[in-house]
Amino acid sequence: MSDRDMDHEATPSAGGDVPADEEKWPIGFILTIVMVSIYLGYRLIQGIVLFIDWVF
Repeated sequence: MSDRDMDHEATPSAGGDVPADEEKWPIGFILTIVMVSIYLGYRLIQGIVLFIDWVF
């Protein structure tokens, strides 16, 4: 391997590739996932209550 190839591997690419452990998620995406999870949990509880009312 030449010195030129080794220098190329040591410098970060111009595309801005970030290792997976350093990648930051946008706050809007995280909030969307949290809100959807809360909504689905609430609807699941409603469904369980309606099922119990229907059975008994």
